[in-house]
Amino acid sequence: MSTIPIEIISSLIPSLSETFHKGSMGRIAVIGGSTLYTGGPYFAGITALKIGADLVHIFCTKNAGTAIKSYSPDLIVHPILMSEEEIKNEIAKSKLRNEEETAEGIEKKIVENITSWLDKLGGLIIGPGLGRDPKVINQVEKIILSAKEKKVPMVIDADGLFIITQNKELIKGNENVIITPNKMEFWRLQNSLFPEEKQEPNPKENPKKVFDLQKEMENVKKMSEKLGNVTVLKKGFNDIISNGKNTRICNFLGSSRRVSGQGDILSGAIGKLNSIVAGYAGCLITRKCNSLAFSKKKRSMTTSDMISEVGIAFESFFD
Repeated sequence: MSTIPIEIISSLIPSLSETFHKGSMGRIAVIGGSTLYTGGPYFAGITALKIGADLVHIFCTKNAGTAIKSYSPDLIVHPILMSEEEIKNEIAKSKLRNEEETAEGIEKKIVENITSWLDKLGGLIIGPGLGRDPKVINQVEKIILSAKEKKVPMVIDADGLFIITQNKELIKGNENVIITPNKMEFWRLQNSLFPEEKQEPNPKENPKKVFDLQKEMENVKKMSEKLGNVTVLKKGFNDIISNGKNTRICNFLGSSRRVSGQGDILSGAIGKLNSIVAGYAGCLITRKCNSLAFSKKKRSMTTSDMISEVGIAFESFFD
């Protein structure tokens, strides 16, 4: 199968140096985190740090900030995004100050604040724990457009994929983007891109069914081409990565245990190096973390157990 030699990946990873300063090994930002979902941005951000990024910023909603800050002092947390409810509260507060703030004005300030950081960043991870609040989605759409204009690499996952499925033009033709859909996210995006070939999921389908791998690879390649050569990384029993020109498969054995948050680790691992090679490397690291954690914890393994293995997994392949 089309894999990528470890030597090629290793050649793209910068060596550590005593002459480096803070930021030399990269600054990454995660756009995600909401009242209900605070774990995703933490898992993505801490993974990026553990594979070598110097600084990781988390831009989340106001209500999510305290929780995410409490998980780790290593992350720089900006509770700036605002949900519809939070904007209403802000407008009410402004009236008490005899000011007349509007929803549009508040959102404009939020977007300007976050996009002012883009020139300092080496990459964005968009979607972990983001939620689907319409006001937050509106803010993130504008951030994606600004990042595209400034050519900032983006990894888009989870609720970020919901945004893309609704508005594909946000990323179309942007070769600095990697999207990481799972089976259902891929199916929704595929039906949106190719309505004439629309398929319905089969809830009774045997999860152990042997799929036509060649056909799956063609489907991923076709999606990438339709999106203008955005890199598509479809997660599954075999991870398939394509930029429309090259298609690769990662089938390194993980374990029989799949935990919520594993995709956030993958996003964080890719965020440091954004390309088809980075996608493949991220899959290797995530699967190795899964294998190492499962060998110790078995059924009780959680995403936090996988986080503890990120450094060991990275070194086993690349150091």
